[in-house]
Amino acid sequence: MTDHEGPVVNLYAPGSATVKLEDGAEVTILQETDYPVNDQVRFTVQPSQENRFALKLRIPAWSRITSLSVNSQEVPCPAGAYARPEHDWRRDDSGALKLDLRGRAVPAPVARRNWP
Repeated sequence: MTDHEGPVVNLYAPGSATVKLEDGAEVTILQETDYPVNDQVRFTVQPSQENRFALKLRIPAWSRITSLSVNSQEVPCPAGAYARPEHDWRRDDSGALKLDLRGRAVPAPVARRNWP
């Protein structure tokens, strides 16, 4: 999907998607991963022309130790928010996202008292 800043990635799976930016230019994003078996997602950005935009990547709230690099440059990626590397994207710019797949305990919800 897209918003006014550029492409938005919410799902990490192998494949590709082509979206249209507000200026009419197209961008294809290729993803290579076997997430959730592995913690790595590699992506390649292929704009139809060099173009400045933000590529928003959803960082799950449970991924406390996450790393993201674009063209080998580290990018901030806070848990529970969107990382948003922004620069002049060129064909075959690439990045790597590493999610925190450590196990964690989640408390069960409190049972309702007057439940039949």
